[in-house]
Amino acid sequence: MRWPVEVALKEYQGYLHQVPRKLAKEIRKIFSGTIDSLIVSLEDKDRYTAGHSRRVTEIAMVIGRKMGLSSDELDDLQCAALLHDVGKIAVDPAVEKKPGKLNAEEYRHIMIHTQVGPRIVKPIANDNIIQIIRHHHDRYDGKGAYQNSQDGYTPIGARILAVADALDAMTSERPYRKALALEQAIAEIKRGAGKQFDPVVVDVLLKYLMDKTANTASLSPSL
Repeated sequence: MRWPVEVALKEYQGYLHQVPRKLAKEIRKIFSGTIDSLIVSLEDKDRYTAGHSRRVTEIAMVIGRKMGLSSDELDDLQCAALLHDVGKIAVDPAVEKKPGKLNAEEYRHIMIHTQVGPRIVKPIANDNIIQIIRHHHDRYDGKGAYQNSQDGYTPIGARILAVADALDAMTSERPYRKALALEQAIAEIKRGAGKQFDPVVVDVLLKYLMDKTANTASLSPSL
């Protein structure tokens, strides 16, 4: 079976080579909306991940703005966040939706999405976007079992995306567990600061959540 994303990207790549560079840049802007729609359609096939990419993008953009990323960096972060899980089209749905803890082989299979995703988006993405997608599951301390970084370095966008992805994953229902309360997810992210997550990124997120809590007088998973 050929997934809609694969078909659209292939057609887009062929067309893009036929137009001038200036026009191609404008087409990319338009095409990003199409990609957004395709991601939503893919997520709609799985009630456990519906809306995930949009929520992760929202969280990542909040962090990126608070960290003072440039407009170009924010654009790349937004695109990467929307497309970060597109490589899961290569993942067996039976494994992804398994109602129990994954074994080592199954987890290894899930992680191929960090290799497949960059190849899928290459026709429409610059190298920074590709690297963010490739490294969004890398650990900050470089000790991940499936680390994609060879020298321990991961781009700031990937470090932001790692925190945003983890927060949404933990506060969303999954086949193998119920959603955690936001307070529980925050505690887990705090424990991972300096190990799994960039401590600076964690601090920025936590400060934002605390400020939001002070203004609303209650914690809410909505950012």
